[in-house]
Amino acid sequence: MWSDEGMYLEGRPAIALARYVEKLWICCGYLAPHRRERVLPNGRVQIVMELAHPAPPVVLGIQTGCSVLETARLQSVMGAVFRPGGARPDRKSVV
Repeated sequence: MWSDEGMYLEGRPAIALARYVEKLWICCGYLAPHRRERVLPNGRVQIVMELAHPAPPVVLGIQTGCSVLETARLQSVMGAVFRPGGARPDRKSVV
């Protein structure tokens, strides 16, 4: 989807990951209206990565309170939304 503020695309992962990952998404040309944004817990683990200014990925989703994202420098962001139970750390590699 294109708009004056940029592009947002989402899609389904390859079959090997579909059991664990619900969707992948990317947003380019993001113009944040605020320096920080709150992300409410939603029961799904999500990993968010900044592509323009590499930094450690942020893990969101299953918490008791909101997470705060620093959005002032965000330009190109990519993420993965895991299925319930799909982000368990004891999983063996699917590749």
